[in-house]
Amino acid sequence: MVVFAVVFRAHLQALLDRHGIAGFLWFSVFGGLAWGFAQELVYRGWLQTELTRRFGTVAGAIAANVVFTFGPLHFDHFGGADGVRWGSLAAVFAIGLFFGIVYARSGNVWIPATMHGLWPPNMS
Repeated sequence: MVVFAVVFRAHLQALLDRHGIAGFLWFSVFGGLAWGFAQELVYRGWLQTELTRRFGTVAGAIAANVVFTFGPLHFDHFGGADGVRWGSLAAVFAIGLFFGIVYARSGNVWIPATMHGLWPPNMS
């Protein structure tokens, strides 16, 4: 998280400047946590758990992550003036796979949910 905070410090500073500290905490930190928890509960806690039960750990984690990457939450990467943004989709897939591995190894959905929620680009 520290590395992300350093890499995205300009983004975080812009959010602080725009909303102030109270607005940043409310909209960015708490909003990001809520959004991260919701996504991880669905994609890891429910979908990955069920797919892992049916197809095994590796196939279940990859399949859940494919749905996470190419599902409705990331449709904005498929169109627009620039066409499909494959780099963005690859980044979403990579971070989602990381969250899936963390969940598979820990068995605790709250760990990737917190990591997802506090990921600086998730904060708007």
